[in-house]
Amino acid sequence: MPGNPDDTTLSESPVRTSSQMVGPYRLIQMVGAGGMGEVWRAEQQAPFHRTVALKLIKAGMDTEAVVARFDSERQALALMEHPSIAKVFDAGATEEGRPYFVMEYVPPAYHRLLRQAQPYRAVIELCNLESVDVEGLARKIADLYLQSDLRPAADGSIKPKSLPDPTPFAGQYYDSRTGIVYTFTAQKGNLLAWGAVLPRSGPNTFYDLVGNPITFYESNGVAKAKLELQGENYFDGVKVQPIQLSVAGLSGFAGKYRSEELEVTYTITTQDGKLALAIADKAPLILQPITASSFRSPEIGTVLFDPAANDHKSGLTVYAQPARAIHFRKLD
Repeated sequence: MPGNPDDTTLSESPVRTSSQMVGPYRLIQMVGAGGMGEVWRAEQQAPFHRTVALKLIKAGMDTEAVVARFDSERQALALMEHPSIAKVFDAGATEEGRPYFVMEYVPPAYHRLLRQAQPYRAVIELCNLESVDVEGLARKIADLYLQSDLRPAADGSIKPKSLPDPTPFAGQYYDSRTGIVYTFTAQKGNLLAWGAVLPRSGPNTFYDLVGNPITFYESNGVAKAKLELQGENYFDGVKVQPIQLSVAGLSGFAGKYRSEELEVTYTITTQDGKLALAIADKAPLILQPITASSFRSPEIGTVLFDPAANDHKSGLTVYAQPARAIHFRKLD
C-alpha cells in the first residue's frame, strides 16, 4: 500500500477539521461522509494516545432505522478478526445520543470509491471509507475464513434436506426505494448470497450472515424478498428478470453527467450493445440493466436515470449504499 498521504490528500472534499471531544477521542479531520454518517480521523486521549478512525452518525440522522443499520454494521465489523480487516476498538454514544464506533485508522491512499472506481482495494482501506457498505463487504469475504466455523444448529432446528428446494428464490431483487439490489443463487440445495451459504430457518425464510431474517414471499402475484433489521424492513425488493435493451434505447442514456457534490463527471456511452460508465481516464465500467431506467455496476452501485422528457434524460442518481443518493445532472 502506498505511503501515508499528507492531510490535504485524505479527502477530495473541502477539508473539515474539529477539536470536538467524543468520549476520550478528539476529532481531528473528517476523511469521509455519506448519507447517514461521517468518518473522522481522531486522537485517543486516554488511557493512552493513538490515532484512530471514528465513525459517527450525522446529527439529525439518528432515526430508529438508521441506528439499527449502524449497529448492524459495527457488529459485523466487530465479529471479523483478520489481518486485512480494520479492527474495532470501541463503541459508544455522544452526549446527544449519537452512536459511534472506533476502529483502526488507515489513511485512504486513493480517491473515494465514487470518484475513482477501483475494482480491487485492500479490505482494511475499504472499512475506513463511508462510501462502502462494510456489512456487505464482511458478508462477501466471510466465506474465505469463517465458513469452516459455520455449523448447523445443534438444537433440533430444521435441516436443509427436510425443506423445499430454494431454487425458486434465486434471482435478482431490486428495492426501488433505496436502489439496493440483492442477488441470490441456488446451489446444491442451499441459497447463497454475499459469497456464502445463508442459514435457513423455514420453507421460505433464511438469515443473512449477521443474523438478520430474510423472507421470500409473493404479493399480488409478484415474487419479493425482504430483509429486516430489528423488526423494520431494511430491504423490500421485487424479483426482476434479466432484460435486454436495444442499442437505440441505450443511446438515449449517453452523455456527460456532473455531480457538484463529488466534483466528478461521469461519461455514459454504449459499447458492444451495453451501457458503459467512465470516470476521467479510467477504464469504462459496464452497467447491467435492472429495469428500463435503472442499471447496476459492482464498482459503482445502482444508477437510476431520471424520467425522460422527449427522450432527453435530465440526470441520474447513484445509490452507492443504503441511505445514500447522489444526483448527477446531465451536461449535454
